[in-house]
Amino acid sequence: SAAPARDEGLAAASKAQPFAAPPPATAAPDDEAQADRRADPWAAASELARAGRHGEAAGAFDAIAAGGGRQASSAAMQAARMAQASSGCAAAAPRYERVATDYPGSVVADDARWAAAQCWQSLGRAERARELYVALRSAAGYHDRAEAQLAALDAPRAGAGAGVGGVAGRASPAAAAPAAKPASPPASAADAPP
Repeated sequence: SAAPARDEGLAAASKAQPFAAPPPATAAPDDEAQADRRADPWAAASELARAGRHGEAAGAFDAIAAGGGRQASSAAMQAARMAQASSGCAAAAPRYERVATDYPGSVVADDARWAAAQCWQSLGRAERARELYVALRSAAGYHDRAEAQLAALDAPRAGAGAGVGGVAGRASPAAAAPAAKPASPPASAADAPP
């Protein structure tokens, strides 16, 4: 009969040309990068920082911090650093102080306090910087640096009475402590997750 022959023909055809699935779709490199950023927000924020897009990186680190979790304090610190890189110490100093107060027991609290003090000092807000340096004298790893900064802040006061070169209120250059390291992080700091 014709039906069995047809069935045999279909069976032979299906063996000869098996059903082939379409090749898997490959994502464009940009699509893959976007997927990676969604999968790892820290890497995405770090990528923005490396690209010099500090304002955007600050926002990305802020979003990580707002999400809470184990990276929140480090993300808040990175956001403050990115704010400093994009807008300077006037924008960053209050952010650093918020990190120190919002995450008081974290590993970044004292780093944030130090960065805030450095920023305030650079902005001419010596009394606010002094308050932070005094607080840092009791922080592990900061005592000597805080003392040096306090001495540097006090140096102009020490010379205020006699003056140098007939000008009251200036300390001699020898009395001034060496300049402190800038409060900004090394370039790779954004890469290191907490």
